[in-house]
Amino acid sequence: MDGKQAVIQSDWKLIHQSIRKNPTFELYNLASDPSENHNIISLYPEKAEELRKIMQCARTDDWAWKLYND
Repeated sequence: MDGKQAVIQSDWKLIHQSIRKNPTFELYNLASDPSENHNIISLYPEKAEELRKIMQCARTDDWAWKLYND
């Protein structure tokens, strides 16, 4: 799926950007960094993985998108 996805849990926010050729994940602590200036994914890989799993479970396919793009 191309585009941008995000999941927020408590003070944590995980962003997945798959617009580019190399998809990226970014992790922010909104309590200490509300402007999302410091990607701390390398400091908290376990939290990033936890939120990535939530993101994956929450995704749904959009039948309308498939209809017009098949």
